Amino acid sequence: MAISASGLFVGTAHGQGAAGPFPENAHAEAYGTGWECNRGFFEKDGACAPIQLPANAYLTSLAYGRGWDCKRGFREIHSTCNALEIPANAFLNAAGNGWECHRGYQNSRNSCAVVEVPENGFLNDASYGTGWSCNRGFEPINQSCRTLKLPANTHLDFSGNRWECDPPLRRRSDTCVAP
Repeated sequence: MAISASGLFVGTAHGQGAAGPFPENAHAEAYGTGWECNRGFFEKDGACAPIQLPANAYLTSLAYGRGWDCKRGFREIHSTCNALEIPANAFLNAAGNGWECHRGYQNSRNSCAVVEVPENGFLNDASYGTGWSCNRGFEPINQSCRTLKLPANTHLDFSGNRWECDPPLRRRSDTCVAP
């Protein structure tokens, strides 16, 4: 038995025996001796009441919850299905209940702003931050990519945007020292 947040029961009700009378818009349980409401109905006070389906919604087959979900491109707000407003340079997400910006754009105040990639940089796939990274051998400084200067006894690290000391030396501030 499941109860939704609104108190609606959608699913199995254990009433009379399978052979006994059950309410209108109900049928015998597949397993057991009770009855359950037909699809599109929920149990209320021993009867099967219709689920109130808002515009742009569809019935679900779940045995709990409100018994409906919004169609793709719509979002539930206060028990209604409202059309999503998808800004320019965006597309409907995989779930169909939100949007994402196209590559080269970032979410900025509910719109998609172009990512400004500096010289010696490239677009990255991060959904946060600047939306760009510096090429190997360059480091991000403000909104630009500056040539990375390698001190003596160092090499580029795995990222290619920082340096690390050659073994067995250890980093201390901007130099490498013996351990």
